[in-house]
Amino acid sequence: MRALINPSRASGIISAPPSKSWAIRFALTASLASGESIIRNYPESSDASAALRLISALGAIVERRGSSILVRGPLSRRGGEAIIDLGGSGTTLRMGLALASIHGGVVITGDPTLRARPLTDLITALRSLGAVIEGDSLPLRVRGGLRGGRVRIRGDISSQFISSLMMAGAASEEGVEIEVTTPLVSRPYIHMTADALAIFGCRTRIEDGFIASPPCIPQSSALDVPGDYALAAFYGGAAAASGGSINVTGLPAPPPWRGDSIVVSYMELMGLRSRVIGSTWVVEGSPRGFIELDLGDAPDLAPVLAGVAAVGDGARLIGLSHLAYKESNRLVTIVESLREFGVNAVSGTDYLEVRGASPRRGLIRCGGDHRIGMLGGMIGAAWGSTILEAECVSKSNPNYWVDLSSLGVDVRLMSH
Repeated sequence: MRALINPSRASGIISAPPSKSWAIRFALTASLASGESIIRNYPESSDASAALRLISALGAIVERRGSSILVRGPLSRRGGEAIIDLGGSGTTLRMGLALASIHGGVVITGDPTLRARPLTDLITALRSLGAVIEGDSLPLRVRGGLRGGRVRIRGDISSQFISSLMMAGAASEEGVEIEVTTPLVSRPYIHMTADALAIFGCRTRIEDGFIASPPCIPQSSALDVPGDYALAAFYGGAAAASGGSINVTGLPAPPPWRGDSIVVSYMELMGLRSRVIGSTWVVEGSPRGFIELDLGDAPDLAPVLAGVAAVGDGARLIGLSHLAYKESNRLVTIVESLREFGVNAVSGTDYLEVRGASPRRGLIRCGGDHRIGMLGGMIGAAWGSTILEAECVSKSNPNYWVDLSSLGVDVRLMSH
């Protein structure tokens, strides 16, 4: 599918897409609980659906009821060996691998983007805790066997490695103590995992360089998936690019560990009028002034903030070495995409810099990366764009093109 975007103003009111990051954590934890959990506002994205396929294969009962899902646990091994295709969901793969390492009986595979994601350090750590895993890359045959213990692992490749071990601790017989041997990246996502476990009654302890996740019997729960700031930011970015004004509703109050909600203050620092009023994020105005922003704890904001910088006076985004391990190497694909629009953009091993543009219509290839597709649509509101493989946005927000259209952006979808 192709999406043709013509210059047009993005303005109006829109609901924030539900967070796939929270949804996956809720579904995995609910599968460990005895009894029924109801998770409302569960996204229809392909990543969130992958989590449901995984827990179903491991023995949970899953029913979708409109915009909600029912999860009935606890996990229990079934006869035979299930083959699970997780598509491109890195969160489901890494965190779900912990549960599979305890319950076993599955072969896990995925699409080319997932097969390219780093796994070696996590697999080594899980094996040291007793897991029987055949293979060092997808497809993986997981036999079970994990009991728990103490483990050392790097923290500078993916926070999902740490979150996986935290999930393993809660689900295992002995719990898991994690010694992190390098500085952590994306630290807020580790706190998100701790908060998701806490909602189901499981407590973890997070200190500098050390995390303890004791064994736990989660309690079933009824809860709502909150809106997602990083996905909502593309609506705000479209308004910034096109001179519009956006109200994004249904967002949670920024948590103490901030995470992606820092985009509100970062857009304000870029010269926009950006503020949260209750559960609504208001974005209006145009970006102005060059600025440096550290995204070490919020790397998913790099595409949208680079896009805002492109239509403004530029920016230097730092702390981005782990962008190389996303659905694409975003240190490369963000720059390539911006250059398609005539933007002066460069990147190094841990930074991305945008300085000015000679605007033109851009041709964007998703390459399996949903945030690159959304970036193309956002800037297209200013200068026009054609996005190839535009269905890539279904990984996190299948309604993205419809939502942009509802905000007044001239979006035309074509099957060929």
